[in-house]
Amino acid sequence: MSDPGNVENLLIETVRLLAVGELDIKARLLCAYTQKLQYVLPDDVGKELSPLLVSIRERLFKAPTYKGESTVEAALYRMRRKTASAIAADIVELHYILCHRDRPS
Repeated sequence: MSDPGNVENLLIETVRLLAVGELDIKARLLCAYTQKLQYVLPDDVGKELSPLLVSIRERLFKAPTYKGESTVEAALYRMRRKTASAIAADIVELHYILCHRDRPS
């Protein structure tokens, strides 16, 4: 299991990459995953959030690769924007829950 503070920082930066940028949601999702989120493992987020992270990863690794694309690039190329937005929303939810679950209300 990784350092919880590092996992939290990776998720903060992942959300920042999703939220800010001139690129469309698929391109921002690719950047967010390849630069930050890929380093967050299911064991890093605990049993409660592991299924959400696994679901995000599965949706990003669905399509077969084509002409030298990475698996994530191929999945995003074939994905609808609505699906990409839903994945981004799940990443934001993962971040929110992980970063707020141990804090007092």
